[in-house]
Amino acid sequence: MSTTYRKLTQFGVLVFVALGLLGAAELIYGSSDGGINVPIDFWGQVVDQTGAPISGVRVEYSYTTTSIAFAWGVSRDTRKVTVTDKDGSFSARGLRGTCLNVNSLSKDGYVSSNRFPTSGMIYNYAGHTSEPKFVPKQNQPVAFMLLRKEVAEALIPYNSRLHLPGNGIPVRFNLGTGRQDPKGELQFTLHRDPSVYVSGQLKWEVKVEVLGGGIQEMDEKNITFYLAPISGYHSEGVIWTTNPRGSVFIKTAQGRYCRLRIEIYPNDEGDFGRCFFEGYLNPTGSRNLEYLQELPPNHTIGG
Repeated sequence: MSTTYRKLTQFGVLVFVALGLLGAAELIYGSSDGGINVPIDFWGQVVDQTGAPISGVRVEYSYTTTSIAFAWGVSRDTRKVTVTDKDGSFSARGLRGTCLNVNSLSKDGYVSSNRFPTSGMIYNYAGHTSEPKFVPKQNQPVAFMLLRKEVAEALIPYNSRLHLPGNGIPVRFNLGTGRQDPKGELQFTLHRDPSVYVSGQLKWEVKVEVLGGGIQEMDEKNITFYLAPISGYHSEGVIWTTNPRGSVFIKTAQGRYCRLRIEIYPNDEGDFGRCFFEGYLNPTGSRNLEYLQELPPNHTIGG
């Protein structure tokens, strides 16, 4: 055996032993994280749709720790459970890891809100991913919402597509039947110049109105619970000339309330522009538009 070969063999054995010791040290002391894990503190509060705190909510959460072994990262999730206090507050403090996940919120008599999911909410503390780094604030706890079951009301869902002529001929939709209908109260009108679009410059205007009723735009970022306003509806409709999409509250001539998210594509080539909208109508006359359960899409209401 040559001297060079013997030295290489001895070097390989030393490297293997060193790596083994490093792995063993990590298993024993759990400190070989390469600086990936950081302190984790979290403050949250659970409220109902009126903003009132809910005590006694079971909060299941987990946090992830990452260790480095043989140049690979190994992650481990630790699950924990806590309960909200009289102020609806809960916290997770003194942890160490890369992220915290609020897995679920539960309490008898309450259901989750589709606007504020109560599972899979991940908060990144390490800042090593594309997600922004989460900065906890004790005086500004993260808000979660559960809805009282007794306020649950079945809603009529919409997920519809229309083709709007570019020459300004209105297209109407019946909110009661959930179908395109020349006698429907929801009306879309698209004006384009030129009306038949091929390429080049295009001028357009979209008008959305509720015949016999009213409509108003809403800022979904500032809404915590879908409760239609009592007033502020415009009988003349809303007109869009730059951004052909938005969310609206609707009040029909029969006093029923609806919310819609609308997207229109006025730049479509040809004679028509596509119109997509989804949302919910409360057939009872209640202003509650928070989705809890659906009526069948072919459900028909009178009036």
